[in-house]
Formats: sequence, C-alpha cells, structure tokens
Amino acid sequence: MAERSWAGGLLVALLGLAAVVFLWDLGGWPLSDCDEAIYANLARHGVDDGYWLVPRTRWYTAHWPAPTPTTPTPFMEKPPLVFWTQMGSVGLLGYGEFAVRLPSALFAVATVPIVYALGRWRFGRRAGFFGALVWLTTPQVYAGHNAGRMAATDTALVSLASLAVYVGWRAVATDADRRWFVLAGGLTGLAFLTKGFAVGAYAPVALATVVVYRDRLSALAGRYAVTAGTAVAVAVPWPLYAYHRHGEFLVAELIGQQLGQSDLALYDHLALVPGGQFPYFKHLLELADPWVYVVPLALVVLAVRALRPAGSVERPDTPPSDDTAGETTVDRASVAVLGVWLLGVLAVFLRTGTFGSYILPIY
Repeated sequence: MAERSWAGGLLVALLGLAAVVFLWDLGGWPLSDCDEAIYANLARHGVDDGYWLVPRTRWYTAHWPAPTPTTPTPFMEKPPLVFWTQMGSVGLLGYGEFAVRLPSALFAVATVPIVYALGRWRFGRRAGFFGALVWLTTPQVYAGHNAGRMAATDTALVSLASLAVYVGWRAVATDADRRWFVLAGGLTGLAFLTKGFAVGAYAPVALATVVVYRDRLSALAGRYAVTAGTAVAVAVPWPLYAYHRHGEFLVAELIGQQLGQSDLALYDHLALVPGGQFPYFKHLLELADPWVYVVPLALVVLAVRALRPAGSVERPDTPPSDDTAGETTVDRASVAVLGVWLLGVLAVFLRTGTFGSYILPIY
C-alpha cells in the first residue's frame, strides 16, 4: 500500500509540474505563427458560422476559388479533430489565445501519465518517472514550434498515438480480450483524425510489437483484425463525408499535401539527407537539448546491461508486476521495440518532414 501511495504521489507531482509547464500564462502573448492564426480562424468560423463538420477559414489555396466574405475556404490539409476541440474551447471560454491553445496544452499534459505508465510497466517506476520528466523538461516540447504551448496539432497526435501503442502493446503482451484491441484501434483512428497520414510514423513500432510476439500471431490474428477494423471505422467516416461534399479538393489537399508531398520542393535546399526535407541532424542539439547530452551514455549503459546474460531477459511472457522491474534486469524485447519507435519516427520524417516539431513522437 505504501508503494502504491508513493507511486501515486509521483504521478500527482508530475501532473502538477505539467500543469505549470504547459498552462501557466498560456494566453500571455499574441498568436505567433501562421498555423496558430489559421487554426484560430477555423475555431472562430466554427463557433460563429457553424462550420464544424468541414472547418473553413479565409485563406488562399490553388485548389479552391479565392475566399469571399460569405464563402470562406474549406480547410482540408488536416482532419478536424483538433479543430473541433479548439472550437469547443473557444465556445466555452470565449475568443482569445488561451482558449485556442488550451487543447494542445491539455494533450501535452495528458502525455505525462501515458509515458509514466508505459515506462513503469516495462522498466519500473524509476524509468516511468524519468521518462515523463524528459517529456516535461525538453524545450522543444513546451517551447518549440507547434509544441505544447501553441495552437497546433502535434501534441494531440503524440498523446493519442502513444496511448494507442501502449494499449496495443499491453493487450498483446497480456493476451487481453477484444475490448483492449478495440480501444487500441479506436485511439489509432482518433490519432489519424488529428494529423492524417502522419500517424504512419507509429507504424514501425506497431509492427515491432507484432514481430516481438510473433509466436502469438495465429492466436491473435483475429484481434489484430479487430484493431485494424476499429481504426478504419473511426478514421474513415469524416474523409468520406468531406469527399462527398468537396470531392477532388479533399484529394488535392489531404492526400496531395501529405502523401503526394506537393509542396515539399520548397524545402529541398535545407536537407542534409538526399531526398530529405529538413536538416534534423544539423539541428539535433537544439531539438533534443538538454537530454541529447545524456541519452548516448544511457544507451551505452543499457546496451552493456542487455548484453550480459545475467542482466537481461529475452522477453517476459507477462509484463513486470512490481515497481522495481527492469531496475536489475533489462527486457531486451522492450528495448528493441522502443528503439524501433525512435528510429522509425526519424526514418519517416527524414524523408518527409519539413519542421522540427514533426519528430515530437520520439520524446
């Protein structure tokens, strides 16, 4: 009981710190980015003019006639889940920077218990605590472009997709019933509705989980299908409705911009990797400060422990059940899954990413 109280106290302390980091003086400065201005405008038109299902704003795009005072342009570069939350926030709190930024900040706060729970489950309470602390103390997460204190979509993607990975991984590891797989699929569908195909950055870690538990593939195949079906059922209705209303404009904006990468030539001169779009390695010290100075040493220590037969386990048949799990042994499979999570996100966005904020999922 004392151990549980101590663990609960740690989580409460982390959430309190998160509230300060992400919510303090959240509306204390003007909208500072074109994305913030666009999303605030979407929220205003949703509340004032009723453009909820297909958000609209007054901006120019080559795929739609110029907006007029009575016909703002549909915004389809991203699905609308985050915009719906911003509309709800503005409707409840009134217009202002705080209201339009609040959903992004709350998603950033919600990521704290997700990181803590995942770390504690696989490696022990200490790992969960420090994992959440890294999320809270990385400047790119709370002060970077499109980060947790801006009106953006990135923290919503990180929160929902990370929770989907955690729920799905735990469901597979514990041979859980279908409800857990339905939940994982539903969260994946919601993650799609935040930033569209950017949720694909989590595909490598999902595949890694399946590979680690490949001996259960035949037994879990039906539940994997349930997960995929639920994700599609949640993600697809809005694009179908938007296509019914606006046809090829949806294809040009959502699919053309994200999968066709129709605007990425603008960023080619920045890339260090052939065919890449953003110099992530060049800006690594900035993007991962201050933990970039600690993580390499931690990885070396982890690798040494994992390679020692007495200090590692191949893959627990059941997840660790006590708070000190992982502090004397290393679960190689979990390390591999998390490594794929890190490298998979980098691999996806080294080719397609145009902003530093795209790699928030690695934190």
